[in-house]
Amino acid sequence: MARLRLFRIAALLGRDALALISSLRDRRQSWSARMAILGVLLYAISPLDLIPDFLMIIGVIDDLAVVGFGMRWARRRTPEHVMADHRGRVDRVLDRWFGPSNAPADAGSRRF
Repeated sequence: MARLRLFRIAALLGRDALALISSLRDRRQSWSARMAILGVLLYAISPLDLIPDFLMIIGVIDDLAVVGFGMRWARRRTPEHVMADHRGRVDRVLDRWFGPSNAPADAGSRRF
């Protein structure tokens, strides 16, 4: 049961992350949110780390923390109507790629 809850949370976070990335080119998006999204993306793909990944768990946790806090910061600075538009775009793309979701719309879940 807890595992299913974690999958739902991951699906929602992934959908919001894709919506934020999709909103980079939207003129309604604030500059501070755009810079936060770009900074998180660059940090995620950069070979440089705050804590090296060879320190098993701590090295990965710092990456997750930076990405999580950066996306949360950007999400708070993104207007709700912009997020709603881009969530709709992401849903349409995911439905086209993976087929329509069978979950009810108010369940807050994509595929799990």
